Amino acid sequence: MQGGSAFAMIPDTVEYGQLLTGERTAGFIQSFTTFWNTIGIALSSAGVAFMLSRIGYVPNVEQTHVVLIGVRMTMFVIPGILSIFGGILFLFYKLDFKMFDHIVGKLQERERSMQ
Repeated sequence: MQGGSAFAMIPDTVEYGQLLTGERTAGFIQSFTTFWNTIGIALSSAGVAFMLSRIGYVPNVEQTHVVLIGVRMTMFVIPGILSIFGGILFLFYKLDFKMFDHIVGKLQERERSMQ
């Protein structure tokens, strides 16, 4: 859920940034998000490789009980903990329909006054 929520926040960020600065920076915000998403994918892939090496995973052989527990931890427990942490961060995201309507109203008002 958090991944989808993060991408849904991009247009909100564009509108809010435009309200604060007067500049619509949708392209920059999208490319910035894509850049950090790519960094996140690289770091998480490296993290999984590191975890597999630490637990003693050896490809193409039958794994020991300890290795299987480590794989399950890497697949389920660690992402679960990180998801809970991400969910807590989303509690601080205070944009609701009322606030969004206020932002869009201010932007429309600004646009009308410029015409």
